[in-house]
Amino acid sequence: MSSPPPKRQRLSPSAAEPEQAPASSPVPSTQTAASARFDFAAQTGLFKSVATSLGVRASTEEEVGITRFVDPDLPAFTGIIKHRFTDFLVYEVDLDSNVIRLTSIDAPKSNQASASGASAPAPAPEPAKPEDMWTDAVAEAIKELLGEDRVEEFGTFVKAGPPPPLKRGEKKEDREQRVFLTGPVDDKDKRGNMHKKLRELFGGRIVSETKEIATTVAPIDDAPAPAPASEDPTTSTETPVEAEATAKEAEKPTSTHQIISINWSTNTNLSRRDRAPRPDHSALPPYIHFTLLKTNIESHAALQSLSRALGCQGRDIGTAGTKDKRAVTVQRVSIRRGGKTVEEVYRASRGGGGGRGRGRGRGRGRGGSSGGGLDRGCRIGDFAYAEKGLELGMLKGNKFVITLRDVVSTEPSTIPLAIEALRSKGFLNYYGMQRFGTAPIPTHIVGLALLRSDWKLAVELLLCERDGEGDDVVAARKLYWSGNVKDAAWDMPRRSVAEKAVLEALNKQPGDWLGALSRIPKNLRMMYVHAYQSYVFNRVVSERVQLHGADKPVVGDLVFIDSGADEAEAEEEAVEETVVESLDPDLENDDPSPSAPVMGTAAGSGLPPSRVAKARLLTAEDITEGKYTIFDVVLPLAGYAVIYPEGELGESYKRMMREDGLDPDALFRKQKEYSLGGTYRKLLHLPTSVDYKLLLSTSPTQDLARTDEDVLLSRELPPIETYDPTAGTPIPEGHSLAVQVELTLGAGTFATMALRELMKTKTSSYEQKALTMEMEERLKASAGGEATVAEPTTTAAEQVEEKMEDVVGA
Repeated sequence: MSSPPPKRQRLSPSAAEPEQAPASSPVPSTQTAASARFDFAAQTGLFKSVATSLGVRASTEEEVGITRFVDPDLPAFTGIIKHRFTDFLVYEVDLDSNVIRLTSIDAPKSNQASASGASAPAPAPEPAKPEDMWTDAVAEAIKELLGEDRVEEFGTFVKAGPPPPLKRGEKKEDREQRVFLTGPVDDKDKRGNMHKKLRELFGGRIVSETKEIATTVAPIDDAPAPAPASEDPTTSTETPVEAEATAKEAEKPTSTHQIISINWSTNTNLSRRDRAPRPDHSALPPYIHFTLLKTNIESHAALQSLSRALGCQGRDIGTAGTKDKRAVTVQRVSIRRGGKTVEEVYRASRGGGGGRGRGRGRGRGRGGSSGGGLDRGCRIGDFAYAEKGLELGMLKGNKFVITLRDVVSTEPSTIPLAIEALRSKGFLNYYGMQRFGTAPIPTHIVGLALLRSDWKLAVELLLCERDGEGDDVVAARKLYWSGNVKDAAWDMPRRSVAEKAVLEALNKQPGDWLGALSRIPKNLRMMYVHAYQSYVFNRVVSERVQLHGADKPVVGDLVFIDSGADEAEAEEEAVEETVVESLDPDLENDDPSPSAPVMGTAAGSGLPPSRVAKARLLTAEDITEGKYTIFDVVLPLAGYAVIYPEGELGESYKRMMREDGLDPDALFRKQKEYSLGGTYRKLLHLPTSVDYKLLLSTSPTQDLARTDEDVLLSRELPPIETYDPTAGTPIPEGHSLAVQVELTLGAGTFATMALRELMKTKTSSYEQKALTMEMEERLKASAGGEATVAEPTTTAAEQVEEKMEDVVGA
């Protein structure tokens, strides 16, 4: 009997000491090195708090500092978020406050105006008719090439035009041949000139080629002199036999010569040399903008699809911000034109396909990259030329249309009161659960290991086994922990971007932990560091509300120095979502002095770098004057380029980081990308354009919101009943209540945190899955059998992908 497979090893604080691994194995084969060499339970702060859950489940809201509400006295109600893709519609709001909508998926017009006021080039004229191609100027040019005696013959050839196309069943060799042959042209330069002139005169519609023939005729450029007129052939002294031999000799080819064969082109895909001259597009603006609608696809995957379909580099594509995966989102995208026109971009995006995406997904596409065109779930339209490309942060925010399903409330008046409170009081500007990932190894845990410069621990956290993964990922992790790095790197699926990059690096350079981490794409590496900053920020937000409430500023709070910093913060926040850069000029030499001054507190020894918005402390005089409100208060994300609040709240930052093994006065690193410059973020966010509807749903698969694609394709929704709680009528049997909320949020804010404040319930994937299961069980019971509920909130396969997905207004 074979022995049972070993149990999955987790990061246990009570793990026994491992045996020594063989020299070829970078880690012990019996358990993860993270648990073997690092005792999480013996730590303080963050590491100790996750000792029992690491590798088992994702973090809860409480574990990432999300514990308070602006108005905790309002009653709670429950609802399912993102049950269907159409339950979460996101529309980008540009810097001019325009809500971006997809208004056309038709081919762009040739005379379409550009964003800069320039207009597209006029369409290329239709090819001239053959008889119109023969002009006096052309005839004169042909006379110079072929001689006067052949001009008329060549003109007849041109006017006759190309041969008719092949008929059904007709063989190519049976088709009428229309070819013009010149006399011998043995001079190479003269032949080259003739080929060139013919291309210029007829724009590639008439093509020429050199052929070799044997002939007794003297070449055009080497004709013999004529015989003297006085010579009389009758005076020849040759005998008849000699004369006959001379005649036969004359009939033999005297030499081989080069001629030029001219005919009409039948190739629609002409070579660049023979193609008609391309219209001059150099006067057009250097960028093309268009609107992208994507359905249930991550932003980076959608941009990769665009790159493949349009034949451009990823660096040539620009957006103002990332958008949610499990949603239908609309945003503007720019590409560097590189000689393309809007018509060409449109054709490339179509790729010969069309129609609605297959399966449950929406959006046009072919379901993959093969065959050209965009992937399923993507549509583009509304093309225009522009002088500049889009960059991260070039937006004011996003408008959301969010449908909450299976809503349960104890009092009918709860929902209107909650909407009004959100509209007037806003919500705490927490970083949402998506920032910390849905996997059992939270992103901020890896971020803390990076900030502690414990490169090996960071690698081990990334590669350790955890619950809820696909079999292929589990198998690859087991191979690594058994010491088989080569096969682990080969078997790790490419969707596990960070893990595969690390394994491939370790296979080439065993033990180079920092080098392996450096192989992870930079935006993903920085995601881990940002997650730790977000964790500290969330905890301080909760402490601020616990100490002083969420209704007014107090002495020692921070506000931006200038009134224009709100917009600057939005841009800074959007950039911060993607990358952390060193802001300290002393770090440019990659070898900072230990005695370099550090900006850590309000009494710091210098001013923050100019790239960080400046903030100041509120005084008693500021509070008395009433110049600032709670919506002006900001809190820093930890870094050396920010100042901290006064008093207990400022000390909280230092205490938390010290508990986590970090020096709050030394947040720059020799590895510049792991240096924390810091930035500021509003304590509260006040949404705008808040509205809502109460709807009655008869099925969990029923779409309750109409997308731009539905409108363009004339897809109507089935009739949807509204519900009036003031009428006193109960919800009909077989119906459930849905709340459709519309609101606009600024850049960098999390829509799920607005929903949390609205419902006073938790938003983690675990809580949402529990609500979905309750709905399924109820439907199953009412139907007397199995109930089919489409599009579950989160599948196990999506957990790995969604660890990179931020549900943000960016």
